[in-house]
Amino acid sequence: MDERTGADVGDFLKTIACTAVMLQSVLEVFIQHSLSRGQQVGLGVAYNLIKFTAPAFIVGILFTLIRNKKGRTLKDYQIHLKNSWAVFFLPTIIWTLAYLLIIPQVQLEKHYVDLKSFLWQFINGNAASHLWYNSMMLQFIVLIPIFWWIVNWVGNSAKRAWLLSASFTVLFFAWILFYDIEVFHGPHIHLTCTNGICWIELCLACLYLGITEL
Repeated sequence: MDERTGADVGDFLKTIACTAVMLQSVLEVFIQHSLSRGQQVGLGVAYNLIKFTAPAFIVGILFTLIRNKKGRTLKDYQIHLKNSWAVFFLPTIIWTLAYLLIIPQVQLEKHYVDLKSFLWQFINGNAASHLWYNSMMLQFIVLIPIFWWIVNWVGNSAKRAWLLSASFTVLFFAWILFYDIEVFHGPHIHLTCTNGICWIELCLACLYLGITEL
């Protein structure tokens, strides 16, 4: 019996994200050469447009998880965490400790100086440049019951899907406005995180595509 299943939007999103990661490496090589101002601007714009890769890959995984595990409830949460422990939690803990204790010079932002700052670097993924991906993935693993609830609540109701989409559209643009006023051109400019907006946008796209196809 053929048990193969067709690719979903999550698979396509992960494929696009992986391709963009390779394109980032190519652009980094060109950026290091002497270029005219116009060329620098063009490469800079292209590089910024493909900075969605890590959030896109995570949202692709989330989309596939939701599509393949319909009907899950809070009763399934313990099993979900148990299955995720060896796959995500334990490797992240081991590698984070290794980076912080063995090669602390690769930390991002401010390096830890005491127990409090050590724990902060441990939790937020700043122990190494790529560990923030793990941190975001672990957040989704912990918060997955919220997405289960959303999918179960919408079901096959077009009215609820439109209501949810409209609500998240308003939330998205409200976040853009808040970020522009308070961070990009406001008193908290030191907290600027260009991936933040892209992260929200991709989450919304995942909800739009996933929920309306149920």
